[in-house]
Amino acid sequence: MKKLLSSAFALIALTAMCGMVFADTLDGGALSSPEAPQTTGAAQVSDSAQQIPEIQDGLKALQNNDIEGALKKFEEARKSHPEFSPAELMLAKLALQINPQNNGPAARMLIERSVKNNPADPEAYIFLGDYNLGNGSVTEADLLFQRAGVLLKNFQGNAQRKSAMIRQFNAGMAMVLERRGQFEQAKAYMESYLKSDPKNVGAMQQLARIYLNMDKADDAIAQLAKAKEIEKNILTPEAIVAMFYQQKGEKNMAATYMTKALEKAPRDLNTRLAAAQWSQMINKIDQAIGQADAALQLDPKSEAAMLLRGNFALVKKDYAKAIELYNKILANSPSNFAATNNIALALCETGNKDDLKRAVEYAGVNAQRFGRQPETFSTLGYVLFKNGAVDDSLKALQQSLQLSGGRMSPDTAYYLCAALNAKGAPEGIKQAKEILSKTLEATPTFNMRQEAEKLKAELDKK
Repeated sequence: MKKLLSSAFALIALTAMCGMVFADTLDGGALSSPEAPQTTGAAQVSDSAQQIPEIQDGLKALQNNDIEGALKKFEEARKSHPEFSPAELMLAKLALQINPQNNGPAARMLIERSVKNNPADPEAYIFLGDYNLGNGSVTEADLLFQRAGVLLKNFQGNAQRKSAMIRQFNAGMAMVLERRGQFEQAKAYMESYLKSDPKNVGAMQQLARIYLNMDKADDAIAQLAKAKEIEKNILTPEAIVAMFYQQKGEKNMAATYMTKALEKAPRDLNTRLAAAQWSQMINKIDQAIGQADAALQLDPKSEAAMLLRGNFALVKKDYAKAIELYNKILANSPSNFAATNNIALALCETGNKDDLKRAVEYAGVNAQRFGRQPETFSTLGYVLFKNGAVDDSLKALQQSLQLSGGRMSPDTAYYLCAALNAKGAPEGIKQAKEILSKTLEATPTFNMRQEAEKLKAELDKK
């Protein structure tokens, strides 16, 4: 176990020293849609917790990869702070927070150890229930929450911690029932949640989504309006409802509520941004540009608005405009992933050798900084292809496929097929034909569709 976790703990300790908490926290919700509150307490170390000598010693032990020493110190801290999670669970959460893929097996071992050492404690079951929900394993999550509910009834530990776990349990059960279409029961759990935490924005948004699934848009908007009174920066209720209906495929309802949102809040930046995104979703790119321009008029320094407008320029192949906007973002946020990724795509299309060189530099730096993002290697692969490095391009695109589990965006599919065609191997040509045929059939619109159609016609002649 020590070997599995050692690579993460230097990062964990550094992150912890930046100010995190061992406590139950609930996210306030996303701006663009009603998100569920996070049902597991964040295993983080707050500034106040860092003042506890045992926590300080535990973090030092982590820096030295002394796992058992850290566990001992965290458990000692619980003697004076019974609101903390069991030590093994603290450490499991930290491991998953830093590197969920590599530290998963070790975290599970720690969770099993926590259950063994604390058989009457519900939190491990709640944590695993939420984890399974995140992976789409609703049945497993249900069983775990049910077990947690039994243990909660008889839990005799810290009252503050029990109250937090009851909220987490209610949110988790509501999510399970919502996913199964049992909306009345889901609503009851979220109402129970809000009785104990009536100002939790994330819980209000989850309840609003349940109302929407029950075709009670007015009740949903009422909940979202309450949430917006508490958190002024979240999205206009009508815009959230519009995006919900769009995701359900109810386009007329989406249009109705987006129109209401713009009528109600024409000078709200986030509403304009949501309208721009929605316009892109319905393939009205000129309308999307108009909404993004309106957002920039409201706030010329908004990086979100500049990024959207730059992306629309990229779609329209207005590379000069895209580069201009991305450069403005990078002047203030040089490590912005979306801006650095997309400026590389724009630069490699201008036909200018210096721009192509800069594109390779941006894509290469991103591969080092964001090495776990499939999009990073997709872009790198295309930029290398445009630079004539076909073999390196194919290697980068293969890396993108590995990181994405074999899934490709339509644009990535085109990049791969273009590189396979340039390579010229008969098997690669055959593969490119198959990929392009499926991509063009399945996706009516995407950035590189025109290029993909041209390449498909060329391949069909071979």
